[in-house]
Amino acid sequence: KFIKNKIKQQRKSMSKVIGIEYNLKDANTGEQLDSNVGGAPLEFVSGKGQIIAGLESKLVEMAENESADVMVQPVDAYGEYNEEAMQTLPKEQFAGIELEEGMTLYGQGEQGETVQVTVKSFTDSDVTIDYNHKKQNIEKKQNKK
Repeated sequence: KFIKNKIKQQRKSMSKVIGIEYNLKDANTGEQLDSNVGGAPLEFVSGKGQIIAGLESKLVEMAENESADVMVQPVDAYGEYNEEAMQTLPKEQFAGIELEEGMTLYGQGEQGETVQVTVKSFTDSDVTIDYNHKKQNIEKKQNKK
C-alpha cells in the first residue's frame, strides 16, 4: 500500500501527537485503497499502538513536513494471511442478518473481546467466515510528507 503523508508533530517528546495526510495504495497493483487528502489529518499518539507498527516506526523518525516513500511489509502491518483462520458455522447463528459475500461482521470472542470477521461464502445451511484482517498480506508503500 502506498501512503502519502503530511506530518505535523504537535509535541516533541516520547509520546508525540502526529497528524498525517495520506493516500494509501497497494504496492503491487497501484490501486488506491484509502485517502484523507483534503480532509482532516489522521492523528495518533506515538508509542500507543494506535496505528500499524511499520508505519509508526517511520513517522516518528521524520521531521515536521518531511516527505518520504515507505514500504510497509505485511508482517509490520496486519500480519501474514493465515489460511487456518477460517470457520464454517451453521447459518442459524446469523439469523436476522442479510448476508453478503465480503461483508464485515463484528462478534464477541471467547474472552469477551470484539472480533471482526469477513463473510467468505454461505449456503442455505452454512456460513464460512474469515478472521484475517482484510488488509493482511498487502504490502503498503507510503509517501510521507
